[in-house]
Amino acid sequence: MTESMTAGAGALARSAVLFDATPTTTLVSLAGPDTESLLQGVVSQDVKALAAGRHAPALLLTPKGGLIAALEILRLSHDAFLVACDALVGEAVAKKLARYVISEDVVVTDVSADHAVLSLRGPKAPAIADAERLAPGALAVEGTATVVRSEICGLAAVDLVLLRPSAAAKRHALLAAGAVEVDAAFAEGLRVESGRIRSGKDADESTLGPETRLESVAVSYTKGCYVGQETIARIKTYGQVNRLLVGLEFEGEPAREGDAITIDGKDVGKVTSVARGPRLGRPIALATVRREHAEPGTRVLAGAVAATVAALPFA
Repeated sequence: MTESMTAGAGALARSAVLFDATPTTTLVSLAGPDTESLLQGVVSQDVKALAAGRHAPALLLTPKGGLIAALEILRLSHDAFLVACDALVGEAVAKKLARYVISEDVVVTDVSADHAVLSLRGPKAPAIADAERLAPGALAVEGTATVVRSEICGLAAVDLVLLRPSAAAKRHALLAAGAVEVDAAFAEGLRVESGRIRSGKDADESTLGPETRLESVAVSYTKGCYVGQETIARIKTYGQVNRLLVGLEFEGEPAREGDAITIDGKDVGKVTSVARGPRLGRPIALATVRREHAEPGTRVLAGAVAATVAALPFA
């Protein structure tokens, strides 16, 4: 590992790392008295059960159950929500949500250009961000900033949504409080280690929601109808998906993103994300493979590289 990667891994274990998630995040504001009912009929999460000051993952699907985006729904107040998603699909998400507003009293606004997102990961992240009072799954609105507390694969996580002019001063304050800054490659490695998809990269509209392995946290099977619900319910009741998201561990040099995955010369999937896992200290990947080859320990070829299917999350 490089010196910076080693320093970051140490901070991740003992204190907290800090990275700028602004370039990879789109933020969409929804406000108005009909916002709850609109989101309830559009996304897979039970928005009505989400109290103010809480956040939860959700899926935005096509009518046939294909994935438009994995979302994080932040309920700021009774009538105000913030939806976060991968920037690769941000424009599509903002347009799709706005398109569902017909007669509802809801204002949909892409606010990404006005905001920055600073992310902390590690055991001291809540203390460094002054967020120890927040339990995982909670958020707090403090003036113009939103503090979001999570836990990701055993790591304490705090994300700060700030107006851009205040981001630089906050970054310096977090570093002064003990955070260690890491780069985008380190952050990408954390994402891959945790098995979290990047919408538009690891999954798209050809991917059925359950193929992402997010249904256990992002799908409510009791809330009633939403866009794509019929397909998701049918899969749960009657069948299984044909593909699944898996991890890959390499025996030598890593494969490349986009490489085909084969077994005995037969194409069974594709490599979607490759990164160096900061906790594992070696290259790993996310991939989609046919369900019958998704068992951990399965030997495959990723491009020309020997690899082994791994369970998610890695770490």
